[in-house]
Amino acid sequence: MLKKIKVIPLAAESFGVRSMATLVETPDTKIMIDPGCALGPRRGDAKKFYYPHPLEYKALKECTEKIVTASLEAEILIISHFHYDHHKPQFTDYFTIYSDKEIAQKIYKDKIIYAKNFRENINSSQRKRGFLFNKIMRKQYKKIYWADSKTFQKGNTEIAFSPPVYHGEQKAKGGWVIMCSIIYDDEKFLFTSDVQGPMIKDTLNFILKQKPEVAYVGGPPIYLRNLLSEDLLNQSLKNMIKLAEKIPCLIIDHHLLRDKDWRKWADSIFNTGLKKKHQISCASEYINEPENILEALRKNLYKNNPPNEKFMKWLSLPEKKRTNIIPPIN
Repeated sequence: MLKKIKVIPLAAESFGVRSMATLVETPDTKIMIDPGCALGPRRGDAKKFYYPHPLEYKALKECTEKIVTASLEAEILIISHFHYDHHKPQFTDYFTIYSDKEIAQKIYKDKIIYAKNFRENINSSQRKRGFLFNKIMRKQYKKIYWADSKTFQKGNTEIAFSPPVYHGEQKAKGGWVIMCSIIYDDEKFLFTSDVQGPMIKDTLNFILKQKPEVAYVGGPPIYLRNLLSEDLLNQSLKNMIKLAEKIPCLIIDHHLLRDKDWRKWADSIFNTGLKKKHQISCASEYINEPENILEALRKNLYKNNPPNEKFMKWLSLPEKKRTNIIPPIN
């Protein structure tokens, strides 16, 4: 679909982790978008929590290594917002993020960074994270630009950012994110970040107005059906169908793939793409790799592939201690 812009998803739910990390190459530069990945607990029956399985930690380590390698190659880094599955923080956390100071330095050292402004249109937790990121990492990166609504040029490559849009539903608790378009000559790739469908009409209209050849969209969190209205999820589905009608190549992943039945929910999206002869795929499929939705299958992983005693002993440690010890997954 694109001949001058190369889009390489590095980590996502279809790779076994929470992420949308993507490397984009143009003839002028290499751009790393959202250099983060993470895991999260899942609530099961009787309010029981299912913590990540060893296979998920293996995927987290591998995806982190891919992000570090790609970041070393990249000249520009983009941070659409300050959730930890979208950027690696500078502190140590091996329990959910697989982060430490050394990893952060490798990713951000000597980079030009375009990031969501942490001073405005942001919720309190991300404001704090953005402030600390800038304060601690400023000695590492070359330059940081607060990118909301701005456009930057690198040779013939244009990098254009949207105004802040909601992280999912209207007035979402997750705050705001910025989308970015990477344009070279007559080609355009659009990265929507966590618009979750999108759920909101204004965000949908903004995406359609961009007219990208390829768009990467984070679908809605259908695994949280009990917390979201059916109307909201239906609206998100309708909006994604509209994207499938208009955009020649649509990558759908992230929150959507935390549910094992995501393909059934998205069936009408795939059918629409088929009718229009448009390409619809998850991130792993886009680069011809198998789908590996580990979080969605976590309960079965524990049942069919029980962790060894060493891992369970680590998992039983107090969280503060566990966070500072790399999980024993070998």
